[in-house]
Amino acid sequence: MLNPAANRGVINVYSSIGQHLLQLTVADTVFAVSAYSPQKDVTLKMPTSE
Repeated sequence: MLNPAANRGVINVYSSIGQHLLQLTVADTVFAVSAYSPQKDVTLKMPTSE
């Protein structure tokens, strides 16, 4: 047992699928950021009034 504290009392660790249920996949969050966008472009672009 690699992590006895995490496995204790949760499920039967000797079952065939029990060990796989405790191994969760952790993914990194990646945000899509445009390479050509200004960092602090907070100006308002108003349409011309006719």
